Amino acid sequence: MIRDARWRRLMKIHLRSIFAIRGFWAFLLFSSLGEAAVNGQAALKTVSESSASALSYELNGESSFFGRGGASAGSTNFGNITEISSSASFVLSAQVRDTVMLRLGVEWQRYSFEPEARAPIPDSLQGLDLAIGADLQISPALLLRIGAHPGIYSDFRDVSWQDFNVPFEVVGTYFVSSDLIFRSGLP
Repeated sequence: MIRDARWRRLMKIHLRSIFAIRGFWAFLLFSSLGEAAVNGQAALKTVSESSASALSYELNGESSFFGRGGASAGSTNFGNITEISSSASFVLSAQVRDTVMLRLGVEWQRYSFEPEARAPIPDSLQGLDLAIGADLQISPALLLRIGAHPGIYSDFRDVSWQDFNVPFEVVGTYFVSSDLIFRSGLP
């Protein structure tokens, strides 16, 4: 009888530790899922007897939760800050030659912060811009993307010409094989 009671108590402890370990791993799994993304891509193609013309589009949406972090400047501690990043884009692409594809679209980004009242950080920073560029096929294994993103990058409280900017990107992609791709660029 005493032996059975000890056995039951040990089994309860063992089962609790198994559930604790599984619960800990489940917590880590769900806490690491702080990002959600939705992507769509399609091509509209019309083919006539003399030529083929393709128009495609990309539709992207993404949101990420970065969690809590401390903010300080020098020896001044401003407390904890939470950040959420969101973005959406719609880009049309038109094949104008066998090796050239033109891109035109609109993009939106938002970085939301939940700072404590004494932190010198805005509630949000946003960007609304045009995506203008081209994809060039330099060789069968090398692609080059050149693009500009003229738009307004601000907290959207007092928008002025100082909030207008034109960042650009040059990105090269080298296809070593179907399993290995190298990508490098200047944002």
